[in-house]
Amino acid sequence: VVYFYSKFCFRLTETYLARDPKQAWHVAAAASVFYSVHPVHVEPVCSIVGRSDILCGLFFIVGLLCYTTSTIKTEALGFVAGVLSTMSKELGVTVYGVF
Repeated sequence: VVYFYSKFCFRLTETYLARDPKQAWHVAAAASVFYSVHPVHVEPVCSIVGRSDILCGLFFIVGLLCYTTSTIKTEALGFVAGVLSTMSKELGVTVYGVF
């Protein structure tokens, strides 16, 4: 049943993207919500050890969003978010490579 559902969603997404590529952000948002609530990703939420993954990802995304708006204030906030991302997990240092 899960295989059929995932295959159906994939084909539906593929058809929608081929038909109207300008509205692709709707599909991307739906896919990110589906990915974030998928049962495979329960471990970081249930375990205290996995919280570093969530914090690193959160601060990474905040840093990227601040960088894309590109004002002096938001770039400073992006730098702070990058430091917090690095402090939560070592992988967070890659946010500076994206800048």
